[in-house]
Amino acid sequence: MKKRILFVTLLAAIVASVTTTSVLVIAQNGSEKIYVPPQKALQPGEMTKIPPGTPGSGLTLPHDYGPFRILPTGSVPHWMQAPFRTGVKQVNVVKTSRTSLGIADLSGHRLFLEPTYVPTGWSLDSGSTETIIWDDGQATDSVFRLGYTQTGYYPIQIWRMRIPPGEKVEIVAPGEGTPFGLTLTQVSGLPAVISHQAADAQMRINGPFDVSFVSGDIVTSVEAAGLDLDELIKIASSMAEAR
Repeated sequence: MKKRILFVTLLAAIVASVTTTSVLVIAQNGSEKIYVPPQKALQPGEMTKIPPGTPGSGLTLPHDYGPFRILPTGSVPHWMQAPFRTGVKQVNVVKTSRTSLGIADLSGHRLFLEPTYVPTGWSLDSGSTETIIWDDGQATDSVFRLGYTQTGYYPIQIWRMRIPPGEKVEIVAPGEGTPFGLTLTQVSGLPAVISHQAADAQMRINGPFDVSFVSGDIVTSVEAAGLDLDELIKIASSMAEAR
């Protein structure tokens, strides 16, 4: 079974922290590093927000939380390489991208879902999908992405991904001493994991922060840097309620 190529940015792909005076480093497309200068910075009170729930720092790892599995620092998640189907071979991955004017073209994709809440000033910029084609002619819609932009801000990215049968969504815990923290919580009644500023961090950061929740066999992740954590939670909640 060929490994699926997923163009995603997840908690496990966060490879560096960001301060209000440094650059932001985001891992995308597997290992490619994108360096961008700081833009809109969070205010001190926004940086230190901790969502209600169970802190990841006190867990014995690995730790299962519903459809999630929190792995020790340094672990390599494998859930995205697990097969969706057995007894068949993957022969292609069809990728489709559209600007905001063509988003309706993606509406037939099984993972298509738009948030009903978007912060003031943000607009839909682009979307993309991935569909796996198998050698028996069947197809599996596997990835859906939306991007929102506002001048002077980092983009908001929304990812929806199919979870292979029998797998849990694996998230690698931040290393000790890093400015990131995790909280196990709920979003609109669904199990969720939120990446945020660590409560005891000496360095104040702008992210990237992430709100991920699972409904059925789909994990939805809403992520951004330099955006109030409450806004990320509101976007995720609107999608959880609209599913």
